[in-house]
Amino acid sequence: MPTAYYHVVFTLPHEWNPLIMGNRKVIFKMLFDAASETLLNYGNNPAFLGAQPGITMILHTWGQALTFHTHVHCIVSCGGYANGSWVKAKRTNGNFIFPSSGLRKMYKAIFLNKIRKSKELKTLGVDIHSLIDITGKKKWNVYAKAPLGSPATVIEYLGRYTHYFLSLSGFSFGTSSTGFT
Repeated sequence: MPTAYYHVVFTLPHEWNPLIMGNRKVIFKMLFDAASETLLNYGNNPAFLGAQPGITMILHTWGQALTFHTHVHCIVSCGGYANGSWVKAKRTNGNFIFPSSGLRKMYKAIFLNKIRKSKELKTLGVDIHSLIDITGKKKWNVYAKAPLGSPATVIEYLGRYTHYFLSLSGFSFGTSSTGFT
C-alpha cells in the first residue's frame, strides 16, 4: 500500500525462556496472537484509527548478542480499511501509531490470559503460576519505532530478516522451470 509503515516489536520476558524451550510451537503462536490482537484492538479503536491496519510479523528468537531472546517484529500500516474505505491514521506526529505504554499493558494482559487458559503447555518442572505472578509485575517490552517510510523501504527491511532465515534453511530465491529453487 502506498502509505507509511510503523515498526513495533513485542518481546517476551526472559523468565519465559525455560518454558518456551519445551513449548515453542504453542508459545510462539500465543506470542503472534497476543501481538496481533493488541494491534488490531488499537487499530479498531476510533480514538486511534477506527479501521483494521495491515500487519506483517516476523519471529526472532535471538538478540544482537545471539542469545535466546524471543520477540516478534511487526510492520503496521499507517492507516487501514473500514467499511471498504481507506482510513488515515489519526496520529500524524511521525513518532508512533499507537501509544507504546498502552500497547505494553494490553499485550501483557492478553498473553498472560492465553497462558492461563492453555491446556497444551508442558510445564517441564516450571511453576507457571509463579511465573505469571513474577512476570505480571514486570514492565514488558514493546518497542514502537517511527514510520519506516515507503513500501520499498519496508520490503528491504523485511528482506534482510527473511532472506537470512531462508538462506539458513537452504531455500534460495533463484528460479527454475518448476518455480523457486
